[in-house]
Amino acid sequence: MAVLWCAYALFLILPGELALVGPLRSNGTPLRLLGLLAFFLVLAAFLRVDERRWPRPVAAIAVAYLAFIVFAWATAHLHTMTGPESAEINRSVLIVVSGTGLALLAASIVDDLRLAHVLVGLLAVGAVVCVSVGALQYFGVINAWSEVIRLPFTTTVVPPMGVVDRLGMNRVSGSTSSPLEYSVVLAIVLPLMIHLAVHARSKAARLGAAAGAVVVLLGIPLGFSRSGLLTVVVTTCVMLVFLRPAHRWTVLVIGAAIAVGGVVLAPEIVGILSDLVLNSSSDNSIQGRLNDYSSVIAQFEESPWLGNGPLFERTTVSVLDNQWLGTLVRDGLVGMLGMVVLLGGGAALAAHSASRLPRGSAERSLNGALCAGLLGLGVAAGTFDIFSFQQATFIAFLLLGLVGIGVPRRRDGAPDAAAPAEQASRAA
Repeated sequence: MAVLWCAYALFLILPGELALVGPLRSNGTPLRLLGLLAFFLVLAAFLRVDERRWPRPVAAIAVAYLAFIVFAWATAHLHTMTGPESAEINRSVLIVVSGTGLALLAASIVDDLRLAHVLVGLLAVGAVVCVSVGALQYFGVINAWSEVIRLPFTTTVVPPMGVVDRLGMNRVSGSTSSPLEYSVVLAIVLPLMIHLAVHARSKAARLGAAAGAVVVLLGIPLGFSRSGLLTVVVTTCVMLVFLRPAHRWTVLVIGAAIAVGGVVLAPEIVGILSDLVLNSSSDNSIQGRLNDYSSVIAQFEESPWLGNGPLFERTTVSVLDNQWLGTLVRDGLVGMLGMVVLLGGGAALAAHSASRLPRGSAERSLNGALCAGLLGLGVAAGTFDIFSFQQATFIAFLLLGLVGIGVPRRRDGAPDAAAPAEQASRAA
């Protein structure tokens, strides 16, 4: 469990550009190294035939996505690549191996709600830290978080973004690597904090989670990101489906109060957010992405099944900020199917797991929050190149590893078909 505790705790504390000094460069970030260690531990445990521990069914999704990525890596080598392109392809595989390791380890050893709540609580604390850093950046107290927490044995593998200007306001990245990543990741963690606010074991923990959720909801707009706003709407709406009516109304009332308070107390921020949404069609950042679409579609038609590999990055002038489209062109329909398996399959399994659990139970709520987060990430991928950022990539695997908590299993890891009836009788 120590590896998982460290990974979930450090996820929103250390930005993706901060790595250990040495030859590993971006592969030397603490989170990636923990993931690689987790992968080794899972593999070593699986090879122990005399004492094999079967993970929850969600492990099949993580392994399937890894297989898709390895296949895309192999087909990319059918093209002639430069040294930097080859290194980039290799890094993209290693980060998935690392994320898969964390997902598999969680799916193997986190087998009850108490352990899951510890990990979710670490994510919640990290989210509050991220917003606190964002607030300091917004008021001009600090700039790049990686420069503040940098130690003698750490280095930044890419220049930190820090605070940037958007329409005259400080646009923050908190403890992440970009404002988009900041807003999207916080929006994905929010349903988990709502879950803790309802189902944490102690009253103090529930109140703390509720206060943290309010802080996160207040902090998301500081990223001034349309992607973040869209994601928080999606994740909150999906989470409401899995809550009791009384809890739904509580969330809606608090959300409405925050919105009204924002209009009264921070009209400039609300005005800029409204302008970003209502005038998006004339935004230069969006127009720059759309201008590339015609050439991108032409590339897809050249190799629809396996994609164009490194040729995609060479011929794309600007950043697409669309992970679905970028994957479709770079890795083809096969690569896009891998994304569907990871995000769509993970969300579907979380929803199915929730449907097999008693209404109002904490396990049902947790799986609903995981479904909301994975669906939100899938929607955000249409407006944000999520897999270009470490924390936006890892959040998918950190959520995936907890899917299926509370669904009883047989010794071979398969769901127990009699579980719904038994749980219903116990609930009654």
